Amino acid sequence: MARLITSLDHYDRDRATPEEQEAYRVTHEVLHQRMNRLLQQNETQKRMATPVTDAYGRPLRQNCYG
Repeated sequence: MARLITSLDHYDRDRATPEEQEAYRVTHEVLHQRMNRLLQQNETQKRMATPVTDAYGRPLRQNCYG
């Protein structure tokens, strides 16, 4: 992954061939999807790490209905 990012460091859109432009577009899309997936996993882990009940199974927070 680091090698791929380093190779994109010298990308020049004005001098790129159509193949290079397409490769850059696809790479950008894949990296964007991967970052979104990692962020979603992080949010899921945070929610799962937060206890919602005490040792006796009682909810720790009051729901919106009282």
